[in-house]
Amino acid sequence: MKSNIQATMAFGKFVGGLLFGSISDVYGRKFAFNLAAFIYMFSGPSAALIDSYVLFLIARFLIGVAGSGIYESSYTIRNNKKKIN
Repeated sequence: MKSNIQATMAFGKFVGGLLFGSISDVYGRKFAFNLAAFIYMFSGPSAALIDSYVLFLIARFLIGVAGSGIYESSYTIRNNKKKIN
């Protein structure tokens, strides 16, 4: 069961990379970051409070999706800042 939980989160990170890459290209990185943060805010506490195993796996999948979206969006936003001399 423990490996299923980790595999679900890893698959969520894979899907999140593809999903939020497309979202950030179309709608912008700031929107993608805010959307990922919103999903993360609700899926994290939900995973702690859910009684059903299937719903727990769904919450962990969403945590992986959102974590990937937050990482890639914030990394790109941070590295694209213009340097002022």
